[in-house]
Amino acid sequence: MESNTSNYYKKDNEEESLLANVASLRHELKITEWSLQSLGEELSSVSPSENSDYACNPSRSERLILEELSQPSQLGLLNYSPYKKICKMPSSSTDFQKQPRDKISFSSANAMDQEMKSLREKLNKLRQQNACLVSQNHSLMTKIESVHFELTQSRAKVSMLESAQQQAANVPILEEQIINLEAEVSAQDKVLREAEDKLEQSQKMVIEKEQSLQKSQEECIKLKVDLLEQSKQGKRCQAPQEVMAAAAASSQDLCQPQEVHQAMPAGSRDFRWLGRHGHPCLATPADSWDLAGGEQEVWRTWQSRRPLDIEQSERERAAWRAQLPLSPQLPHHSCGN
Repeated sequence: MESNTSNYYKKDNEEESLLANVASLRHELKITEWSLQSLGEELSSVSPSENSDYACNPSRSERLILEELSQPSQLGLLNYSPYKKICKMPSSSTDFQKQPRDKISFSSANAMDQEMKSLREKLNKLRQQNACLVSQNHSLMTKIESVHFELTQSRAKVSMLESAQQQAANVPILEEQIINLEAEVSAQDKVLREAEDKLEQSQKMVIEKEQSLQKSQEECIKLKVDLLEQSKQGKRCQAPQEVMAAAAASSQDLCQPQEVHQAMPAGSRDFRWLGRHGHPCLATPADSWDLAGGEQEVWRTWQSRRPLDIEQSERERAAWRAQLPLSPQLPHHSCGN
């Protein structure tokens, strides 16, 4: 990683130096172009006499052009104004003009023409050099753009590599997390299976309990029916006994059974006497004659307890009659005897 960072710093420094060199070259090219244009204008506008004066001092113009081209890109170069130096040249020429013009011979005109030719040749050479510099500038710009593109690509690759390294460093942690999650999932699966098994068992138990509940309900219904039948049978058995007890209790109030016998109509049947505690009593129902006193009450109690169904009442009456034992007629005597 440290080597990569050092390479980045070196590339950045190289890029900055290239940009600085390109800027300085551009500045120099602009200065040379401007100086050449100014020289061309001056040469085209100078008169023959001034050309002769300018030819007398050619080293100065050459020195100015060479100074402009030889000096590299410096801080002082920004404040350099070749136009001012060139503009100062007419003042020096005026100094030469003050001299008597008679001293200048016609031979100097040929020398001036030669100098003009040489200057033109130099101007052409400078233009060629300027064109070469412009082409070099364009090539340098393309190179800088390609280098910048490569630099961005390399930075992107480096960022990807750094992220890959970070992810590679996080791989063991992620593996541990995956193992822990798998263990948790397996434990949860076991718990879920146990819960499902318990649920199935509970459902089976519920079904069994429902079946047992249905069976118990059916048994309860059967028991209720049996109890109802037994209660009905018990009531049927208890009814004659209660009637007999009531008749015995009411017969104690009777003093003379003969009077009761005389009160009965001639068409009455089944007249029987029972002796209880030494007292005679009437124990047969009377259908067509009126009972007096306790016999009516006994008959009413028995009639109130028997059901309303006629056939069932007839059956109970026959059973009641069958249960009563036959007794001989008692002699006529009073209840007190």
